[in-house]
Order: sequence, then C-alpha cells, then structure tokens
Amino acid sequence: MVQRDPAYQVDASRKRPVSLPTSDGHGSPGIASRVFSALATGGINVVAIAQGSSERNISLVVAESDATRAVRALHQAFRLERTSASV
Repeated sequence: MVQRDPAYQVDASRKRPVSLPTSDGHGSPGIASRVFSALATGGINVVAIAQGSSERNISLVVAESDATRAVRALHQAFRLERTSASV
C-alpha cells in the first residue's frame, strides 16, 4: 500500500485553474519563462502546470485567493490587457 505524505496533498476546493492560450507558442522558446516570471513577480505560487502536446495553451492551478492576480499578471506579461477575463 502506498502511503501519501499529507504535506504533498492539494486541497482542490481552494484552488483555481488558469489557462493561457498561446497560439503563437508552438515551438516558441521562452513562453513558460514569461509565465513563471510574471507570476513570481506577483508573488503567486503555481501548484500545478500542464501543457498539451500542441503547445497551444498552458494551464496552471493557483490558490483561489491568487486567481484574479494571476490572470492580471499574465494579461500584462503577454499584453492582453484589452482582452476581457473572468475568474
């Protein structure tokens, strides 16, 4: 039987997914770096990250309390300020 360390458990009820479409990200180096730099500058911790094989988007999981700031940080980093966002 596998023992799970409670320190590594994620309480999904207090987390929110954030996705960043990266239509120009296919084969473009540095996209993930821009994502993490923007979030780190905002003091936002990333719990999980996923990117599909098409490299058309990056999905993240952040604390519920950081979700709005995460979206704003990514919009600023990728110059999406004029794009509406909902959290």
